[in-house]
Amino acid sequence: MKPVTVSDVVIPPNTPLAVSFYAMNRSTRNWGPDAAKFVPERWLGSNEAKAYGGSRDRFSFSTFSHGARSCIGQKFAHYEILVFLAGLVGRFDWSFVADKGEVVADHDSTVMLKVSGGLQLSARAVKGW
Repeated sequence: MKPVTVSDVVIPPNTPLAVSFYAMNRSTRNWGPDAAKFVPERWLGSNEAKAYGGSRDRFSFSTFSHGARSCIGQKFAHYEILVFLAGLVGRFDWSFVADKGEVVADHDSTVMLKVSGGLQLSARAVKGW
């Protein structure tokens, strides 16, 4: 086996490599200077924004991976969350309990990001559901 060069970095044969999806999903190179902020508007607008979240390319969002070894449940997960959110948004009238100002993510979390200090919401059932 021969060494491989990627972006001017020589990788010797049999070198273990790992991809950090956490780091990729927060890269300012891929997402811009506000990469660490919670900006759901990234996913609104044009078809490209919806597909890529406004990132520079479709590989920037790799939570489900890509190609032959991508997650077979990706589309199911996307549709499942859409149905879940539609039910929550349609059945309840939501409001913040108190104005927290800027919502900041706790980056010390491991698998799921959490809102620093929590985020208290009030939900009032909408009649007719």
